[in-house]
Order: sequence, then structure tokens, then C-alpha cells
Amino acid sequence: MEPDANPLTDPKPKPGRGRLWIAALSYLLFFALLAYVVYQKRSAFAALGWDNAGSFLLVVLLALATTVLRGALNQVSFSLEHRISLLVGTRLAVVNTLGNYLPLSGGLIAKGVLLARHYGIGYGFYAGVSLYTFLLSISANGLLGMIGALLTGQPVWLSGALALVMLSGIFTLVPIPAGLRRQLRGLGGKLEYARTHFAGLLPPLSGVVLVLFLTAGLRLQCAFAVLQVEVAFLACLLINSATIFARLASFVPGAIGVREFLVATMAHLAGLDFQMTILVVGLDRLGEVIVNFALGGLLVGRNPFGAEPTQESGVARSDRS
Repeated sequence: MEPDANPLTDPKPKPGRGRLWIAALSYLLFFALLAYVVYQKRSAFAALGWDNAGSFLLVVLLALATTVLRGALNQVSFSLEHRISLLVGTRLAVVNTLGNYLPLSGGLIAKGVLLARHYGIGYGFYAGVSLYTFLLSISANGLLGMIGALLTGQPVWLSGALALVMLSGIFTLVPIPAGLRRQLRGLGGKLEYARTHFAGLLPPLSGVVLVLFLTAGLRLQCAFAVLQVEVAFLACLLINSATIFARLASFVPGAIGVREFLVATMAHLAGLDFQMTILVVGLDRLGEVIVNFALGGLLVGRNPFGAEPTQESGVARSDRS
């Protein structure tokens, strides 16, 4: 049996100059756009008061809740290989978020290294369960977005498009036909591996993912409230459904600018102001950054994952037969 790739021993990809330039350019463009939008909407900021500060505090608290829920997602995801506590799962979520603000999706690499080093979880298992969770996340976003679109009177084509997004999670439920698997090549094999190995995780993972995205929708609603814009919760679920596609833009650190653009575009389709939504998503991101940097200082210190790794834990568990 072929052993899984071990992030500790296999060569680690290094960001080339192209990726570093993309990272620098994305940050520059994002802050330039944000400055322009703030200037255009300066009257909205002039009217802010202490009530708005309370709404932003709710954004920060809900960002904390979503981080803990992502920790629970980690806890459930890796339960087949190793039982980890909610605290460790939350640490992994923080490492992933902070690392993703670096080029080359540094969060995914750092998380894989920590799991291999401290728990002997092979990179193959890590990649498979990550793919499975990603498919469930896309499906959950499509489901909640479709419900939001239907109940807020959006165009039929938008509800239909979100229904197709929801159906992308079908690969977690039914076998992939052999012909389609050949067309998908390597990806087809990975999808089939994920479906067969992680079927037992489907109910708990689905539950955590749905609660996570419901909380994220509420957080977005509170971010709108900071700027005194009333948006219904169902509309926020619809708008927030666009965020999942920002994860595909791994070449942009933290999907900075990409998430804002996608959410603002969805908000525009729902009849909201594009520029105002850019500001709202910026506030939402600010709450997320505050929480993750604070937790990073508190939770991610020297050897935060328990005892020093043993010789056995330095090797992926998949080396065992």
C-alpha cells in the first residue's frame, strides 16, 4: 500500500516571485478600493454612534462563535483517525485562517504539518477529509442561499443556480459513474475515496456546517447593522452563500478582495448597494481578523498541541498496514 504524503518529510512548496507579486498586488488593490469606497460613503461613517459600536461587538462575538464552530468541524473531521479536543480543533482553525493570509495557502500547509507531527494523521487522509468537507460546505451554502432566494422573492434563475450549487454535494452521497470518473481523472478517484471513507461523518459534519453558515449569516446581518442598513436574515443567508467560492481563489492570500467582490455582487443581485456591501464585508472581515489574531496570541504558542511528538507520530499513520 502506497503511504500518504508526509508534510514533514516531503519537499514543501515555496512561494515563487509570481505568487508574492500576486499577494502584494491583491493587498494593494483591496486597500485602495476600500479607501475609495470609504471616501464615497463617508457620510455613513459620520452618522455612526455608540449603538453602532454595540453592533460591531456582536460581529466580533459571532466571529468568535464561527471560529469555535470551525474548531468543532476539525474535531469531527479527524475523529476517524484521532480524537482531538474542541480546543485543539479551534487552534487548528486559527492556524489555518492566519496562515491563509500568506501566499500559497500557508494555512493548509501549516495545518497538515501540525496534524502529521502531533497526531500522525497522514496527508492523504487530511486531503480527503478536507475535500469531503469542502463539498458539504458548497452544498450547504447552495441550500441556504436557495432558501433565502426563494423566500425573499429573487429571480427564478438565481434560485436555480443555487440549487445546482447545492447538488454539487451529491458526490458525497452517490457513487461516481466509471465514465465520469475517467473524465475527471485524478479528481474522480479522490472524490470516490472521500465518499467511501467518510460516509460515517456525513450527519455530524452536515450539522456543524449548517450551524456554521447560519451563524455566519447572522454575523453578516450584524455587520450591516453597524452601518445602519437593515437587511433581513434570509437575505443575508443568500448574500453570504457567495463566500464559499472565495475558497477557490487560493492564489490570493485570505481571498482578500475576492470575498468582498463576490458577496457585494450577490448583494447587488439581491437589490442592495454594491459599495455599501463592500464596506459591510470589510467590517465582517475585520471582526474575523481581530478574533483570530487574539486567539492566535492566546492559543497558538510554543508547542500548543500537547506533548512533543514521538518518533511514531512523526510518520503518517498511513504507513501502518
